[in-house]
Amino acid sequence: MASAEKGWEFTLSNEDPEKTGKVITDIDGGKTRYGIDSRSHPEALARGFYSMPAAEALDFAFDIYKYDYWSGLLGYQIESQLIASKIVDMAFNEDPHQATLLLQRAVNRLRPADKQLVVDGRCGVLTIAAVNTYLDQPDEEALYASIVYEGAQFYEKLLGEDQDRYQGSYAGWIRRLNKRPS
Repeated sequence: MASAEKGWEFTLSNEDPEKTGKVITDIDGGKTRYGIDSRSHPEALARGFYSMPAAEALDFAFDIYKYDYWSGLLGYQIESQLIASKIVDMAFNEDPHQATLLLQRAVNRLRPADKQLVVDGRCGVLTIAAVNTYLDQPDEEALYASIVYEGAQFYEKLLGEDQDRYQGSYAGWIRRLNKRPS
């Protein structure tokens, strides 16, 4: 089974590789620390996350990652660390619903028409069972490539819908998308 700790290390390498705990202002004007956005996580704002000591904030951020993202996407049931780390990192950058939509589309790109998943954005047992059928080489690589492809399609669509808003973020999104978990 995949490890939440390994997944967190990958996500943290994208959010705050030096683990500084620096608070920044995000694209929507909210506060972000260790990738935890105050607009998506008002509970973090209410609990003083953005002003607590860095080590305490890092533990707090990991708890949000573990419970809201990793567990929400059934990361503990995904047998491939590569796939689990990538899809949960995408959820952390987008949101769990969107990441699940992309995962379901990625799986469907590899499956015959009569075995397609319902693309509903809910990560359930059928989605995880489908993901876990792609564990051996080259199947795992094919699924990984399909996930990256779907992510690129999503970001290109966002950019096309509002170029003024997303032009500054697009290159970073693609760079992150193309970064492979170890």
